Amino acid sequence: MSLKSSIVRTATQATPQALADRAEGLASTRRSPAQLAFRRFTRNRMAVAGTALLVLLLAISFLLPLFVDLQPYQVNLTSSRVPPGPGHLLGTDLSGRDVFARMVYGGRVSMGIGLAAGLIAVVLGALIGAVSGAFGGWVDMIIMRVADAFLSFPQTVVVIVIAGIFGPSLPLLILVLGLFQWPGAARIVRSVVLTMTQREFVQASRGAGAGQAWLIRKHLLPAALSQIVVVFTLSVAICILQEAGLSFLGLGVQAPLPSWGNMLHDAQSITVISSMPWLWVPPGVAVAVTVFCVNFLGDGLRDAADPKARG
Repeated sequence: MSLKSSIVRTATQATPQALADRAEGLASTRRSPAQLAFRRFTRNRMAVAGTALLVLLLAISFLLPLFVDLQPYQVNLTSSRVPPGPGHLLGTDLSGRDVFARMVYGGRVSMGIGLAAGLIAVVLGALIGAVSGAFGGWVDMIIMRVADAFLSFPQTVVVIVIAGIFGPSLPLLILVLGLFQWPGAARIVRSVVLTMTQREFVQASRGAGAGQAWLIRKHLLPAALSQIVVVFTLSVAICILQEAGLSFLGLGVQAPLPSWGNMLHDAQSITVISSMPWLWVPPGVAVAVTVFCVNFLGDGLRDAADPKARG
């Protein structure tokens, strides 16, 4: 009776779904880590959708002006405040400039600032975090206290002071945004490096006389690469939001150069908000959609890089 029950139980467990899962598990053992990560990423529908939409936004902002003659700076007071229509897809602003053209070029500026500032933050944070975790001791303590100090500074006040001393400057804006984002990247890389320094192959390399710089370059930073990529995407999203906020306050990108943030700044009067929504809805939606897409991409990359992630 027990033998019969065992046979029935085995037959019951061997469902098509169970067999498919077992076959998939066997097949996964023959895939490379990169293939497995890509498979996990493509199973995340929000990440795939966010990536596709982000690629579309980047293509419109950076490639469309190469094929279509857009005039974001052309002023025409006789056609100002025109609502969206065939001649002007998103209408015109108070100076008669085409809103769609300014949206496209503003996307270049806003996303370009986010990418550049995010890159500065991630490169600086990864190097500092790796040094902090690799050396430990008083070096680690000092670096972490400096990171805490950066996080405690009110960013808006710093931008106001810098703008007052040097004047509004796009390179300075990118540099300030990047400098205020590196502590987050440094903390994440530091935690990975602290774990890696306890591994046997790292200890063996140290025993063989390998220096800290060699270990950081050959072992520690490569081990944190997936986390660095994820932090980069999150830093880009934060920097895009911060640029929009600073430009809305008049402290970021200055006219006539368009950005989504200073387009919102130009549309902050009660009259515009109540009667001309085409001046503030497109840039507001563009900022929100871009940040969501970048965050979805970051979440997908994080799950794909995690060996325990499940689709």
